[in-house]
Amino acid sequence: MASTFQDRLVTELRLADAATMDQANAVLQEFLPRCNARFSVTAEQPEAAYRRVPDVLSRTETVSIRHTRKVARDNTVHNQWRVLQLLPGAERPSYTGLQVEVLERADGELMIKYQGEIVEFQEGDPPALPITGT
Repeated sequence: MASTFQDRLVTELRLADAATMDQANAVLQEFLPRCNARFSVTAEQPEAAYRRVPDVLSRTETVSIRHTRKVARDNTVHNQWRVLQLLPGAERPSYTGLQVEVLERADGELMIKYQGEIVEFQEGDPPALPITGT
């Protein structure tokens, strides 16, 4: 509301000689109804303007960072220095060569999907770094 008040509230506080927090709150309690009456606008359509989120839609999946990855020959995908080993499923023993989607949820948990279906995985060992030295 700062842009609506601009510096009018400061002027009102000065005119009322408000010097304490309690005095300022009293001025504010009198000022807000007048301000709302002057600047509020009645909605043309009083009903809600948004649609309900379908129950089948998962918010944790919708609000996530998605990365498309190609599955390597060893049935793994790499995601941000992590190796994710895809586990064989009843319908598909290997995902080699296929494109999967790695979802990083807001809580940091990862999920892998192939054609909308969740793929079970486990985190593997990180790739070995080359040893250099003297």
